[in-house]
Amino acid sequence: MNKLSSYATFSRFAGLTVVSHAVSAARISLPGPVAERLHAFAGREFTDDEFIRTDEFAHADESSRARESGRADEFGRDDERAGLLRLLRSRHLVVDADEDEHGRWELFLRDGLPEEGPYDRSTFWSARPLDAPTLARLGRTDSRAVRPVRVVGLGGCVLDFARDELLHEGYARGLDISFETVWPDSTARLRSVEADLVILQLGIFPHLTRLWDAAPAQDAAQRGIALTRIKKLFTRWVTSLAESLPDSGLAVVHNVGPSALSPYGRFEHAVDLNTRQVLAELNGHVDELVRADPRLLLLDEERLVARHGALTLFDDHLVPFGHHGGDQDPRIEIANQRPALGRVLAAEYLDLYEAATRQGEIKCVVTDLDGTLWPGIAADDGFGWTDSDSTSSWVHFGLHQALRLLKSRGLLLATCSKGTERYTLDAWRAAEHPMLLGPDDFVTHRINWSRKSANVADIAAELGFAPGALLFLDDNPVERWEVARALPDVRILDGEPHTFRRRLLDSPLLDRPPAGAEARNRSETTRAMLARRSVEAADPVEFIRELDVEVEVREAVAADLPRLAELFNRTNQYTTTAWRPGARELEALLGGPDGALFVCRVRDRFADYGLTGVLALTGDDVTCLAVSCRVIGLDIGPVFLAAALHRSGRARPGVGGRFVPTGRNAAAGDVFLRAGLRPGPDGRFALVEGGDLVETDAFPHRLSRP
Repeated sequence: MNKLSSYATFSRFAGLTVVSHAVSAARISLPGPVAERLHAFAGREFTDDEFIRTDEFAHADESSRARESGRADEFGRDDERAGLLRLLRSRHLVVDADEDEHGRWELFLRDGLPEEGPYDRSTFWSARPLDAPTLARLGRTDSRAVRPVRVVGLGGCVLDFARDELLHEGYARGLDISFETVWPDSTARLRSVEADLVILQLGIFPHLTRLWDAAPAQDAAQRGIALTRIKKLFTRWVTSLAESLPDSGLAVVHNVGPSALSPYGRFEHAVDLNTRQVLAELNGHVDELVRADPRLLLLDEERLVARHGALTLFDDHLVPFGHHGGDQDPRIEIANQRPALGRVLAAEYLDLYEAATRQGEIKCVVTDLDGTLWPGIAADDGFGWTDSDSTSSWVHFGLHQALRLLKSRGLLLATCSKGTERYTLDAWRAAEHPMLLGPDDFVTHRINWSRKSANVADIAAELGFAPGALLFLDDNPVERWEVARALPDVRILDGEPHTFRRRLLDSPLLDRPPAGAEARNRSETTRAMLARRSVEAADPVEFIRELDVEVEVREAVAADLPRLAELFNRTNQYTTTAWRPGARELEALLGGPDGALFVCRVRDRFADYGLTGVLALTGDDVTCLAVSCRVIGLDIGPVFLAAALHRSGRARPGVGGRFVPTGRNAAAGDVFLRAGLRPGPDGRFALVEGGDLVETDAFPHRLSRP
């Protein structure tokens, strides 16, 4: 049973009601009629079903009429009401009927809030009423249901002002954000935080005022001392936060953005250790702290200022430099902030979260050619445009550069264009310009007169990707519509080609950490994989021999760990258990007395595929074996398993592991059997008494040592 919280308050305005929690300050904005119906539940208990289907809310037919008249605020559908109930629960505005609310919030007030602080939290928000489509998304229970994400902000008023913007930005991305802020008054508080995402705002007033506001009255030596102190403080904060994070945790750390004005005016260059130099050293230090831990992400205030402008985001044109808050309306006496900074920060927080978690990431960019990658029709007009100094020429060079950068991050490129392939590719290969991509930068081409949706689907099938992992670029809105209609999961960039560069380089779905050799060479190894398929023999053993497949197996070293983490966490098709370890678990295995990590490197006559396999051993148990999809066709798994067990010295009765089906990893289902292990009654595969692990020379691969 449920009840409306006894701490829920209703503040009514024209057409809008803000429902707030008097203790936690959690709040949502609702259309007035809906809030009135919600208020009718005060003082009585109710079930979920009573709430969702109650006559207190508008009937579905009334809601339909409201929508037809342009008002989607009645919440008449069951999924909309279910979404509203879920949201009210997450904000503690609806609670269990038997909950001791007084005891809960007494504990919160005693332990959860900062002992002191200059900010009135109740003013840090702006009213943006929720609409029915948003609540319908929150009420979904299928595969497209929203994901709850708990976010904790450690910082000052800037984070509080971003609260509502973060919630609404989350709804737009299918995320139900629960957000609370804590004043970072001690490193102990940093260590006590538990959340899916932690945000640490380093640049708060008590510290920056010593650095910025006092600086003009100090000499360079004094400014240097202040800078050293704040660098040490930032080190303690970031280190404490990192120590508190679980292996799978994520945290965003702010650096410090520049001010719009200089305390030294136009003669700042004449000042030793001036504001620009201090900021460069301070942010370089933050870079080093964040770079040291892959669970930490940087929110680069300098980049946001470069994009949006310091006058738009920050308030140093009104108040002392050290305040470092969002731009204010000076006509309002209570603490306030214009919405620009909150909206920019909310978007950047979630961009960083999506880039780090790689939810819905794009693996391949499929681009049209004529009119998109270059102006005109290549087979007819050629590439004379490359000698022009026109705006159009530079815009297309910019798109080529953006795609080249994505390729260097490990994304694949493919083409899908109307035309005759031979004529188009001949003209393209004849063009010579250092800023042009060439045909070999793309892993596959579809240049024909077929429907583009059929070609895009064929590319996805050839690469083994789900359609949702592809991004499609085309200058023609009809072609974009045709692909979207046939393949609704394919991502499509709408708009004019001159907008493509910015959106490609800014999308979190295309962001990647700095690429290792394997990622940088992914296009070449993928083209080699596709070339292999064209020479596949009927006899798989003869196929491996013809390709001269070489497998190098060795124990892992510390430098391999980033690549091994990537293999374990991203491999879905050839993995025995789909184990997803964190960095600390892998470090423990590498340095522990009972653990071992083995890697394999694969080459054939087409390419060197790099480190494409990893095996984790704990005692006599194979925790997980994972092999990259790029070499699945080379049948690497059994020979890798046998070689690793032989070289580990653990090829004895009892050594083995489990195969855990995931629905996607059937390719690895027989790896233990083919290496000579047998299933036991508990489903675990093991080497049995009198049984032999298959010798590596029984496989057609050529085994080598480093």
